[in-house]
Amino acid sequence: MKPELIIHIGRPKVGSTALQAFLNQNRAALAQQGICYPKTGLYHGASHHFSLVFLPGLPDYPVVKDILPDALYASLAEEIAASGQSRAVISSENFWLVKPAKLKPFLSERFDVKIVAYLRRQDEVMVSSFIQEIRGGMLSLDTSMDDYLADQGRLKLLDYD
Repeated sequence: MKPELIIHIGRPKVGSTALQAFLNQNRAALAQQGICYPKTGLYHGASHHFSLVFLPGLPDYPVVKDILPDALYASLAEEIAASGQSRAVISSENFWLVKPAKLKPFLSERFDVKIVAYLRRQDEVMVSSFIQEIRGGMLSLDTSMDDYLADQGRLKLLDYD
């Protein structure tokens, strides 16, 4: 029987980082409940390698440059099997940007997959993103919300369909 793999896809700015911190901090308690939060593929506490290896232009990114998707997903299956758990969770905001067809060959043979996607109202996402970019120095303090919303690239990411 294949292990169940729950893939958490949280669009950026919906609380995914908080969930990932919870999963990391409670790995032992999760294991007691039959759930594995694998260390394979972790980058900054999230399962980012599992998504980053499929993003256009990122195969040469230093974080994933030498990672082969098949080997990565095989290592995941091995870690889950070694854990003795029947269910595992991986979480990355970057799954939001991966076409599902790219993932299917690496998942269907090894896992029974369930997808959990968490969304937030688009207006709340934009306000949160705007505040983060101001705080992070990516926008000047005099940037208006109208100017921020004029960026078509930002708006494209709000098309949940």
